[in-house]
Amino acid sequence: MSRRGSGLRGVNNFRRLLRRLPDEVSQEVRDEVREAAELIEYDAKRLVHKDSGDLAASISHKLGRDKMSAQIGFSSKWKRLWRQAGWRAAFEELGTSRQRAHPFLFPAWEMNRADITKRIAKAINNTLDRLAFYKSR
Repeated sequence: MSRRGSGLRGVNNFRRLLRRLPDEVSQEVRDEVREAAELIEYDAKRLVHKDSGDLAASISHKLGRDKMSAQIGFSSKWKRLWRQAGWRAAFEELGTSRQRAHPFLFPAWEMNRADITKRIAKAINNTLDRLAFYKSR
């Protein structure tokens, strides 16, 4: 998923390799990354405090161009979501001098990290098996 703190090594080299392969070889990894992003998004929406519901409604995910990475949350680049409530997300997640923190993004990642890591590792192993078969043809 993420290069920062995910515990996965060699991800960038593997992504470069997968980008050069036909889609049928690497599709399982892309599917797992998409499903992981959707799962974290769902749990973040479930965990966030809901006053008006704007903050939960504006949580989203974006897949990278190669569909082997994802961003979950808010970004000023996602202008519509940012204007709706994304700008409040940092105050909610980290707190302020007057408001206690109510984290929801990091706990959503933590809740799913072990399962996501196993599923992506399995998809990578399956992809490597298909790659070995594909190259031997």
